[in-house]
Amino acid sequence: MPDSPNLSGQVRVSHAGRVWRVPPDGELSFGRGVDVDVRLADDPPDLQVSRRAGLLRCLADSVLVINLSSRGVLRLSAPGALTRDIGPGEAITSEPHRVFEVVVVGEYGHGYLLGVDARQLPTPTAAGHDADLNGTATVLNAPYDLTPSQRRVLAALCAPLLAPGGSHSNAASAREIGLALDLSPNYVRNVLKEIREQLTAYGVPGLVSDPPQPGEDFRQPLALWAIRYGLAGQ
Repeated sequence: MPDSPNLSGQVRVSHAGRVWRVPPDGELSFGRGVDVDVRLADDPPDLQVSRRAGLLRCLADSVLVINLSSRGVLRLSAPGALTRDIGPGEAITSEPHRVFEVVVVGEYGHGYLLGVDARQLPTPTAAGHDADLNGTATVLNAPYDLTPSQRRVLAALCAPLLAPGGSHSNAASAREIGLALDLSPNYVRNVLKEIREQLTAYGVPGLVSDPPQPGEDFRQPLALWAIRYGLAGQ
């Protein structure tokens, strides 16, 4: 995407002197191939970098970084914070960082840098996190002790949102999750209800209605919460 005025809600991405802007709900692909938005590691070719190495997706108040490769590693680096590795097929959000770098790791540890400026996004206000004094890191302060079965269902719920081009997708339905995991839709609904009630008890907002309503559906906010806090692929 060509550079444009710094409009509210846009995320600014820079690499090798060029600038791209990602609008709300938009995404930016990067890698060695010719079919990505940001081409890198192609001259000379660095075969450690995949043709489609990763994707930046602009969420409501943060940036989702997705590793699309089958063997490569991405790193999220922010001032004053520990570097976070993103393995093949994994995804994490940038929260709480508003300015950070995504490093595509190539041969012999060489890094190809994407600078990301997300200061135009609204400030996150999610429950369950405390920022340190410098505002450079957060920690989960609630014991999100989900069972392996709950985590499998949660990962399947998030799968459509993590797929390439999934920025406009919805979370998976109970039927879709059931087909993927060989479970009955009713069982899946009960598991999702248990997860929502458990997280609500931990202080996570927006996952139940008060009082509960028949047919209430909180799949989308639950999936976005799981992606944001790194529980979508476990």
